[in-house]
Amino acid sequence: MKNFISTLRSTNSPKEKVKLLTTLLAEDEVLIKAYLTAVYDPYTTYGISAPKINQEPHFSVPADTSLTDEAFFAIITETLGKLQARTATGHAAKDLVDVTMQCLPEYWQELFAYILDHDIQSNMSASTINKASPGLISTFEVMACHSLNEKTAKKMTYPAIFQIKYDAARVAVIVQGGAVTYRTRNGLTYLIENSKLDNAFLELAANIGLGDIVFDGELYQMIDGKPDSRRVSNGVATKFIRGTAATSHHKNVGIALWDIVPYEKFVKGKWDVAYDERFGMLQKAAVDNTAACNIFMADTVTVQSQEEAVTIGAKYIKQGLEGGILKNPNHGWEAKRSFGSLKIKAVLECDLVIVGLEEGSNKYEGMLGAFLCESADGLVKTRVGTGLSDADRTALYTNAVIGKIVTIDYNELIQSKGRDTYSLFLPRFIEIRDDKDVADNLEKIKEGC
Repeated sequence: MKNFISTLRSTNSPKEKVKLLTTLLAEDEVLIKAYLTAVYDPYTTYGISAPKINQEPHFSVPADTSLTDEAFFAIITETLGKLQARTATGHAAKDLVDVTMQCLPEYWQELFAYILDHDIQSNMSASTINKASPGLISTFEVMACHSLNEKTAKKMTYPAIFQIKYDAARVAVIVQGGAVTYRTRNGLTYLIENSKLDNAFLELAANIGLGDIVFDGELYQMIDGKPDSRRVSNGVATKFIRGTAATSHHKNVGIALWDIVPYEKFVKGKWDVAYDERFGMLQKAAVDNTAACNIFMADTVTVQSQEEAVTIGAKYIKQGLEGGILKNPNHGWEAKRSFGSLKIKAVLECDLVIVGLEEGSNKYEGMLGAFLCESADGLVKTRVGTGLSDADRTALYTNAVIGKIVTIDYNELIQSKGRDTYSLFLPRFIEIRDDKDVADNLEKIKEGC
């Protein structure tokens, strides 16, 4: 295991990572599978971020380096069990992690830290791992939307429910066994430390009365009682993932909620309870303490037609919001892109994967000029050089961003002359998506048109 991470970091190509991981699994399948599961299983939480490695305080007792990798992993596994069961929390959890670190050599300290942070920092996602070892990592999926177009419009029934499309970071708040955890749309943990917020969700769950439950919503930063911009909120969301958020960030968390699903049904991926009933349970459970902790129910109206929904969506957009979500009140919950929820947006948007970097010229010489991006199936290829600030051009000019997902706005999908591939008209950089690991394909992008 000593060279495990460095081997996977030797390439930024997802395909090459799959090949390397396949080779590593052939050498030590049992240990590596167990380790990767501990890092990436989306339903496992430890409730603590990793301490800084090889910095103060220094450990006074040297680790026994004669032990096998299996023995070191067994030491870690015992600690992880206590963290999962919440038999050690707060300062007790930090002390337990520090004691465990003392028992490990330097390279296993690093491997242990990656488990606690749910990321081995090699630009490798769960989907990449499952290509090398099918089914090893469970999938974590929330209910997503289709875009409203001629095809999807036929799936909607009226009267329907229409809600503001919140423009921040998706969050699944899991209340399980008396503990609260905050997850990204693909299962990474937001390391949020806000006891008032936790207690408010515990109270909400108790009022609903369905036992362990998942709340679905959007995570943002509150400034003077109002949500901050998408860029600021998503930047802080990334810090929550990395465990680098400031105390003020934890204090200023705001969450807009629009759905609930029992945890058991969430794991199974389906709950046949109509949306109007689900949202009604959520609204009924809300108490004064909920809003006091910056938890809000999504702004909701009932519409009688598609025309009415589009008119209201245009009003939202004019107010500077992103648009709206049209929802079938009779539709159940499902862990996939659902025809029961349709997006109404003015600006087209898609998520592509960064496959290359282009150096800038003139004032941007030595800095990032543009990202070279592709869809998941490689059928959409575009150069994105607009929307980058000078700070972006400096900070993002590194091969570490290759393989990451980037959100871009654009005006039109254009088919390249004489080719089967497409490009985008007027693409503009919005943000790096640390909460996503799969790009859109051509079909999904066409749907957005």
